[in-house]
Amino acid sequence: MPQYCFHIDSILTLEGDDTLEVKIGQEDFMDWEALCPSIINFTMPRNQNFLQIFETTYNLFSAEWAALGEEATKLRYEYGRAPAQLEREAFGVQQNANIQLQELQNQMAHIYQEPPLAKKQQAQTQNQLEETQVQLANTQIQLAAPRAQLNQTLDELRQMRNQHTATQSQLAEALEKLNEGEQQSVPDASQTTGPRVPPQKKGEIYQAGHGSRNQLYRILRNTRSWAFAAYRNYDNQFGPKAIDHRRRSVLLKE
Repeated sequence: MPQYCFHIDSILTLEGDDTLEVKIGQEDFMDWEALCPSIINFTMPRNQNFLQIFETTYNLFSAEWAALGEEATKLRYEYGRAPAQLEREAFGVQQNANIQLQELQNQMAHIYQEPPLAKKQQAQTQNQLEETQVQLANTQIQLAAPRAQLNQTLDELRQMRNQHTATQSQLAEALEKLNEGEQQSVPDASQTTGPRVPPQKKGEIYQAGHGSRNQLYRILRNTRSWAFAAYRNYDNQFGPKAIDHRRRSVLLKE
């Protein structure tokens, strides 16, 4: 007689009159006593409700389980492994769910953080730009006063130069008139019998007899020296090089 092997996914139920039946189809049942001798292997379902029912039936039908012999040992072994394996599987599922949930939360947090981060960087850049513009405006204000003072001083120097030029012209004209007057008052050398006075070199101060002329030369020389010294001193303080140096100092301080 040929032997057949079937894999049955079934439900173990307890019917009336304490009869164990195994549901093997939609409406097909098999008595437990008829099925037991042919059990080769049994896979314990990893279901908490089924395990509780199995424990209950095991306690109720201890004699029947004992009659199964080796098959009962297999079933009991599978039952012993099932809770631990079920716990491990449940822990693995929970752990995977937690990991996936954490990854999803991280992704959502990253998505929500991207726009604020970009806005924050843009705001920082805008603030830096505004601060630079304010510093530039302050620097321009600070440079405006020296520039105005420079223009005013340059105007004063121009006026002084014009006055100096006019004074030089007046002095030159006065010297020319003085020379003409002296030439008219000096007698001819051929008609004089006194000792001749050697001619003076250019720029030399007459020792005697020419007080007005010597005074004019001194005034002209002193005026020129004072004007040049004043212009040089102003150029050192307010000239282009001095302004450029102060501008660099202000920028470095800022």
